[in-house]
Amino acid sequence: MLKETYSWALRRVFRFALRRALGRALKNDLDVNQLDVALGAGTLELRDLVLDCDYLTRQLGHESLRVDEGRVGWVRATIPWNALGTKSCVVEVGDVDLVLAPRE
Repeated sequence: MLKETYSWALRRVFRFALRRALGRALKNDLDVNQLDVALGAGTLELRDLVLDCDYLTRQLGHESLRVDEGRVGWVRATIPWNALGTKSCVVEVGDVDLVLAPRE
């Protein structure tokens, strides 16, 4: 039971931090069920993210294109806790769907 409570609390903390970092790019709020944290292994994974098309269109900054749909299947970050100053963090992204259309 303690392990489940720890996992629940850890996912909430990471959800808060990720919401502040990624919140503008996401259409919906992060759900803790979309988040897997394996702190000992140094991995953090987000799944099934729907992107905010209006935000992405503004960030694209292209006068003749807009983002119609956007989704990311998963984002995985690997963090080398035992060597933070000497090894790099790795971020992988998969199953990305982005639909662009001409602006009207």
